[in-house]
Amino acid sequence: MTTGMIETRRRRRGRERGVDIMTSLELVIDSQFFADGVELLHNYDPTSDIGRPRQHSHAARLLFYFSIHLFGSQRKAERMLQNPGTWNQIRARLRRRFPDEPLLAPGALPPTRHSIRGIKTAGPEFVRELHHVMQVDAITKAVDMGLGLNSGTWLKPSTNSILFGDGVVMRAMSSHPRGTVAIHPDTGEVVTRRSDPNARNHTTGGGERVYGNKFTHISGWTGTPNEQITLGITPTTDVAGDTEAHHALNFIDSLSENGLTFAGVNWDKAIRGADVEAIWQRGLHPLIGIYDKTGKTTETIPLPAPKVNGVHVDLVCHRGAVSIADHTGTPIPLTPIKLKSQTAKNGNVRWYATFTIPAGIDCDTRLWEQRVEVRVNGVTPGGIKLAEHVRAVAPGSDMYRELTGNRQLAETLNSNLKRNALPGVRARSYGIARQWIDQIIEVHTRNCVAHALWRQRTQMARAA
Repeated sequence: MTTGMIETRRRRRGRERGVDIMTSLELVIDSQFFADGVELLHNYDPTSDIGRPRQHSHAARLLFYFSIHLFGSQRKAERMLQNPGTWNQIRARLRRRFPDEPLLAPGALPPTRHSIRGIKTAGPEFVRELHHVMQVDAITKAVDMGLGLNSGTWLKPSTNSILFGDGVVMRAMSSHPRGTVAIHPDTGEVVTRRSDPNARNHTTGGGERVYGNKFTHISGWTGTPNEQITLGITPTTDVAGDTEAHHALNFIDSLSENGLTFAGVNWDKAIRGADVEAIWQRGLHPLIGIYDKTGKTTETIPLPAPKVNGVHVDLVCHRGAVSIADHTGTPIPLTPIKLKSQTAKNGNVRWYATFTIPAGIDCDTRLWEQRVEVRVNGVTPGGIKLAEHVRAVAPGSDMYRELTGNRQLAETLNSNLKRNALPGVRARSYGIARQWIDQIIEVHTRNCVAHALWRQRTQMARAA
């Protein structure tokens, strides 16, 4: 219905791009992760000559796990695969990928929900290796898509060279604490309630307390809708240093070791002080807000006062923005124009940002439109840790909003992970290891679709 009013909401073109479920399954089957995952599953759950013969191949079992996430439930996945036309189409695709597998020959039975029990009960070592092969596949796709290649500057990196991530808490299947008991309604016996062995209380960024398990993920984006590659997702306890910041740094190091380097990192305020400094030392621009210091003595801190045209510049940092104090003492943000680094003999990296002083402000007129260079990391002679207080691009500025627009995609991934959970936004499995498999499967499916959409778009562009 047309209202006759001009819509003010900004719409991103291309958000409707996607593929259907059958195409998603075919993309998954064709991925390197799927082949490596089948081999990994064979090593951890080999076929035995003793007992009942296996009815389903490892490839069909792993595919059923993917089907659960795409169709929405085990029952729906089982029902869809029982359809002869659907199963024969998928079986033929699997047969081409694994031609020597006898359990994929014509007439092979479709997998059922009971076929994934061996995957669900696999140990933590299996899940870690599964995550590793997922990362290798994701990095291959990211390199193919040009992620990490900075076509901008250090101050203003291009969108495809900015990492972003977040933490997400998956609510436990059962809210009962470990060890609680109840009377069974049928037998009258006292039994132990089923509970998640790893769940604990977490406080989200919005202040909500959630009983469940937390995961941290990191991604890159081409700048085109639905072309996001998640490069890692891992459990996070928030205990004894096992934090979002800890895993963010580990992810950055892992990507660098595999030859994939980025220019910037976009995260929420879960990353602070020492970890922001660690990001600077890794050669990335931290596009991270300042922890709220409103009303605190550290809301505005003094910075070393340089000389410009023989005039001392009274510099301060106010809520992350490098500023000049005018004649009334009010901090006026400077305009950043350049960011550079210098590596010391001891290996430490010093980062310096160049700013211009706005014209027309209430300060010495000789300073108008003059440039001033400020160090934005390390420690001042007065002992102030700059990474805790100073940013090269002021949080809240137009440039900051432009550079951190991909941050919303981390929240979108959180929503998608929860959307594919059970009713009540509860995890699909008990235990953090099994939930980790669920997240890996979900993330890899989305990576396959993102890579396919990128390939389709670039091929069309070349053809045009």
